[in-house]
Amino acid sequence: MAEEYVGYVLTTAGRDIMARIIAGEVVTFKRIAIGDGFEYDLNNFITKTALINEVLSIEKLKMSILNSNMVEIIGAFTETEIDASFWDRERGLYVVDPDDETKEILFAYGNLNDKAEYITPHIDNRKILKEINLKISVGESSNVRIYINYNDVLNTFEFTVDDWKYDEKTETYVINTGQIGYGVNVFKKSTLGRITVEFVDIIVDEANVISLHTLDAFEGYLIFA
Repeated sequence: MAEEYVGYVLTTAGRDIMARIIAGEVVTFKRIAIGDGFEYDLNNFITKTALINEVLSIEKLKMSILNSNMVEIIGAFTETEIDASFWDRERGLYVVDPDDETKEILFAYGNLNDKAEYITPHIDNRKILKEINLKISVGESSNVRIYINYNDVLNTFEFTVDDWKYDEKTETYVINTGQIGYGVNVFKKSTLGRITVEFVDIIVDEANVISLHTLDAFEGYLIFA
């Protein structure tokens, strides 16, 4: 269970990004960074443009829509991604610069300081799974769209219209993913980017066979949790 984070605030640049999100602009949340630097002055949080000393970057992100104006960004890491012990002290959430996709912007910053947790992979037979949950209010707007950068996510299965198999008995389109035991999210591609398909039209059984109801076959991808 992830602990409640202390002193997590939007940076000055993050406030500008938030205004653009509320205005309906597409923004990509790129990664969560973890560092071990100290910053006791909350007034300095908003001026940050980078972590004081970054030690770990988490780029495999998921998004959960909590309600019409709140989303949750989720990142996690295990001991296999850690080369050395470190203090999980400061955290930053980065977005892709909407004006220059080759750059990134520190959207929000927080620091646990003396409440930091020491993370070490060097204990025999110890398994680490650290989950980071960041809730973000995006304001009430029907135009708000937040896209997560899934380019580096593992367990991604892309499909085309031709991959759907029509089942005459059930009169549904079906895709068999060949994977069992994973949670799955179904996405479709469009001119606007990647859009979650309403699950009222899709059935995912325990073997992760995807059945499509009331919708035409489409091009998209699956992401396994």
